[in-house]
Amino acid sequence: LTAAHAAGMGPFDVYAHHPYPDLGSQPPSYVPKGKDKRRIELGNWGVLQKLVTRYYGNKHFWITEYGYQTNPPDKLFGTSYRNQALFMKQAWLIARKNPRIDMFLWFLVHDEANVKTGWQSGLTTAAGKKKPAWNTFRNLPRG
Repeated sequence: LTAAHAAGMGPFDVYAHHPYPDLGSQPPSYVPKGKDKRRIELGNWGVLQKLVTRYYGNKHFWITEYGYQTNPPDKLFGTSYRNQALFMKQAWLIARKNPRIDMFLWFLVHDEANVKTGWQSGLTTAAGKKKPAWNTFRNLPRG
């Protein structure tokens, strides 16, 4: 954001961001460290919020993509079905507590069929089996 601002990025109504975790084992509250400390995830959301405020004022935010891939089927980046559901609820709570986050979208409803090139953060498997996150999603308050 600092570089975009310095390059002349103009005004906007809402700032959209995808604060995906770097690893499936990292909960939404994880704060990136070391070489990754510049990554903006939910755990260090305040860094982004302060920069947007400094450069553009009291803008609101949309999280237009967020999710955790599951293992199975993604053995490299996935987390357990149980953790996906738990992390969904934790992420939603973090976003809900922030009065400047107006939108929080989970990516995807259904896993993509191709494990090698697709994304596996769905609430159901590619075959249509509901993961525990299905019920978590259904039970999150709306509005």
